[in-house]
Amino acid sequence: MRGESLWIQLAVLQVLIVTFSADILSDINKGRLIPASGVMGSVARLPCDLTQEELTNSVLLVLWIKRNIELPVYTFDLRNRNLAQGRHRVDEARFGKRAYFYTMRDPPILSIKNLIESDEGIYLCRVDFENSPTRYTWVNLSVIVPPSTPVIFTEDGLRAEHVVGPYTEGERLALVCRVQGGKPRPVVMWWRAGSLMRGVDTSHGSGIESKLVIPALQRSDLRALLSCVASNHNETVPLSTAVIVEMTLPPLAVSILGGSSHLSAGKSYDLICQATGSRPEAKLRWWKGKRELLGAREEPAISWPSIGFGYNLEYGTRKWSFSSSSEWLDLNSAQHIGAVIADVVEHHLQGAETTSNYSPPTNRRLDDRDARKHEIIRAASILQIPVFYQPTSVALIPVEMFFRMVKTAFL
Repeated sequence: MRGESLWIQLAVLQVLIVTFSADILSDINKGRLIPASGVMGSVARLPCDLTQEELTNSVLLVLWIKRNIELPVYTFDLRNRNLAQGRHRVDEARFGKRAYFYTMRDPPILSIKNLIESDEGIYLCRVDFENSPTRYTWVNLSVIVPPSTPVIFTEDGLRAEHVVGPYTEGERLALVCRVQGGKPRPVVMWWRAGSLMRGVDTSHGSGIESKLVIPALQRSDLRALLSCVASNHNETVPLSTAVIVEMTLPPLAVSILGGSSHLSAGKSYDLICQATGSRPEAKLRWWKGKRELLGAREEPAISWPSIGFGYNLEYGTRKWSFSSSSEWLDLNSAQHIGAVIADVVEHHLQGAETTSNYSPPTNRRLDDRDARKHEIIRAASILQIPVFYQPTSVALIPVEMFFRMVKTAFL
């Protein structure tokens, strides 16, 4: 008898599977298909209605059937058993230990963990009762496959790693973000400082590309953080990759400090050249006419930061340099009077030069035979001491020797 009963059940299943597709279409049209979803690698929960209309109308058998599969993928047998003693039988070839039917939940659910893409499909939960007609619950399971992590390339096809550039002011910037896979099809977006940027999307094979173009870079784009974000479902965490735009900038201003409108012959002056706004720091060179003056003291560059966009200092700081260089201007002989002292700012990658000229007027001509005292005036105001000079040279002396010389000269 048990053998005959088993054959009868198998025959019923065959008929059920044959009519599966037609029943699904009918229930879809009636809005009875319950949607369920889960991210690949996570858990999906498929509901089933086990409601008993009468206490004496017990559940006998629950079968979970997947479309296009001949045998049930999960069986819960309650014949001659109560709900707590039901026998679970799972298709281990398909689910292994990944599936379990929780009957004490409200509603009861078939839980499938560690989802794989092949778990997707339409499932039927068939419930046989002791005294009432069989009940069916249709569930459409969608498995969400996250896309790959975005990869950013330059227009030349080179993969961008953290930093792109350096670019120059006014130069065109074009970046391509590539994302592979993903189901449903991902949406790829470009972001900068919380603002959405406009990109052009194109599909290729199993992936998608989004191209971002900035026609002409400005100083405000220095160290800008550009992020490519890919997302295909609200249940998945958006994936992103970011790059920083590095730029080479020429100086904004060049000036010579330390000289007034009138300089006196017979004195020496410390002129300071300052260049601001360059990145990286500018190289400063001094010229008198067509002759380069060597030996100028170059001060370390100072970077003036401007915090940008609320990002951390490493990735969100724009910096430019303040460079300075000083040169002694010796006016001890007439040939120096009115000489042009020029500073030349050389900038990396550009070869451009910015020149600032200073031509002091002549106050008087120096008499080479006249030995007199004068001051060495340093614009930086670090030290001011009177010294003696010979008509053809200027000599700086130690402070302790200076006091001995002053005492001798004025006694």
